[in-house]
Amino acid sequence: MIELDSQQYRPDQLDLVSNLELLIGLSVTRRIELVVFAALLRGCEMEWTELYCQYVSKNVLNFFRQDHGYKEGSYQKIWQGREDNEYLVEITAALDPTDPTFKDKLYAALAARYPG
Repeated sequence: MIELDSQQYRPDQLDLVSNLELLIGLSVTRRIELVVFAALLRGCEMEWTELYCQYVSKNVLNFFRQDHGYKEGSYQKIWQGREDNEYLVEITAALDPTDPTFKDKLYAALAARYPG
């Protein structure tokens, strides 16, 4: 049970939009309620590990881009007719996000496929 503005909320009984609104309201008051965030994940049919995997993967790709000339304009976003994000999804699916070296393996796999 979460209380906000003198009202009681049960995130496990709210729909996705209502939980998102609750998260926004809580954020305004600088409150963090992981129960609400977990309900949002369930509403999106996503697990914590998947969220972690997507977050870390995109972060690794952003570092990779920076390391390969993104700021200078020399980075190639299209590799052999496919966008780098497509390779990211493919590589990520083949790796174990619980492996402590997940991000390093992901970066190395991107480097192995990058044509630049």
